[in-house]
Amino acid sequence: MTWRPIETAPMDGRLFFAWRKHTAFPLMVRYCDEYGEFEDFHYGHFIYSLTHWMPMMDGPDA
Repeated sequence: MTWRPIETAPMDGRLFFAWRKHTAFPLMVRYCDEYGEFEDFHYGHFIYSLTHWMPMMDGPDA
């Protein structure tokens, strides 16, 4: 998988990894249609300055 430009990120509410300027790790985010902003999945804060995104990988088979 490769990082993709944030302009191509899914806008349907599904989770994905996102890269933000000036950070050292990816965030798990989703697009919040109600407010038209990207939202941090863990804390519910709106996230700005995102540059790239990557789809979530499948988990292990149980």
